[in-house]
Amino acid sequence: MIKEAFCIESADQIRELWSKTYNTEGKPDWSHILPYYDGNILFKDTIQEIRGIEEFKKMTERLAETHRSEMKSMLENWSVSSKE
Repeated sequence: MIKEAFCIESADQIRELWSKTYNTEGKPDWSHILPYYDGNILFKDTIQEIRGIEEFKKMTERLAETHRSEMKSMLENWSVSSKE
């Protein structure tokens, strides 16, 4: 049997893919799972609706950047607090 590229075949495969969502530096990274999404993806949550893989990729990049900014802010606040 030939395995189709970027095809989810089991729950274990999903767990494995999502377990790698944070890279070795603890930063979110969805690049490895994006090829599994359909090009016509419709993503909806309570504050947004995104259509198409390119817009979905942009959203994941914004989320990663937001995470980096929040982590930097938390570390800066911790640094100030620990000196008091």
